[in-house]
Amino acid sequence: MNLKSLFGKRIRELRKKAELTQEELSCKVDVDSKSISRIETGKFLPSLDLLYRMSRVFNVEYNEMLKFEHLNPPSDLHNECAKILANLPDDKIRLAYKLLKVLAED
Repeated sequence: MNLKSLFGKRIRELRKKAELTQEELSCKVDVDSKSISRIETGKFLPSLDLLYRMSRVFNVEYNEMLKFEHLNPPSDLHNECAKILANLPDDKIRLAYKLLKVLAED
């Protein structure tokens, strides 16, 4: 998945968490609702100024808006987990295994 799409999904996630419609968000950040739609669909990246205004509306820091790894497709997450595990020492691999077992039991 490309960066614009992931960023758009993250903005949509934050907007919905704030319980705002695209129109409400657009009013709060002083852009038209089509701009919000274009951002959320990955067709447009906001300026730094717009990014700042959005972060104030969502009450998050800039860096929180850029955390969208969890939105990657599961296949990408599997690959990333495998890379992380490949670089861990044996004791941490055992710990990761125990954690995964607990998660799988739910």
